[in-house]
Amino acid sequence: MQRFKQILYFIVVLTVACCFAYTYFVHRDIANRYKEVKKAEVQFQQLVQQIRDLVTQKSALEKEIERLKADQLKQEESVRKNKGWVYPGEKILRLEEQ
Repeated sequence: MQRFKQILYFIVVLTVACCFAYTYFVHRDIANRYKEVKKAEVQFQQLVQQIRDLVTQKSALEKEIERLKADQLKQEESVRKNKGWVYPGEKILRLEEQ
């Protein structure tokens, strides 16, 4: 009989603990918070990747700047291409597809 009381006591305590844990889980909305944390981790990884891409792009642009500083013909080519500058007396031909 003593063993039966111990088992019954253990089951009651386990049931109360499970009820308490379930109530805590539902009340604190832990499942939804976990989903939000996972979303935040994904967003963080996306931001890290964007930073890496920007660093790579910055490095490429710095190399381009150094190349342009070293080569005057490249400077002129770049300005003419991007700004559309021409020397006095030059004629520009624009070809348009029909």
